[in-house]
Amino acid sequence: MHTMPARLPNWPDLLAAFIEQRRHMPFQWGSNDCATFAADALLHITGQDPLGSLRGRWATEAQALQVLAGMGGLPAAARRVLGRPSRVPMAAPRGALV
Repeated sequence: MHTMPARLPNWPDLLAAFIEQRRHMPFQWGSNDCATFAADALLHITGQDPLGSLRGRWATEAQALQVLAGMGGLPAAARRVLGRPSRVPMAAPRGALV
């Protein structure tokens, strides 16, 4: 089970700046899709990249699906990258990836 890296001391400001930076950026596979957006947010507030070696492996929907299939599907890929989900999602702390 993975644990979320410690957040940087000024993480709320970093997260707000990241969201403002991405506010008008269009969806793009591999650089601003659901997975990369979430990973980039975590990178900004922790300094650590949860995608690691997966980054840059897709630039199209078909490639993303191929990467996911190779990891056993979306739930398995999410567990591999983020760890087991919380048993109590409503108790997630402020700034958690949900």
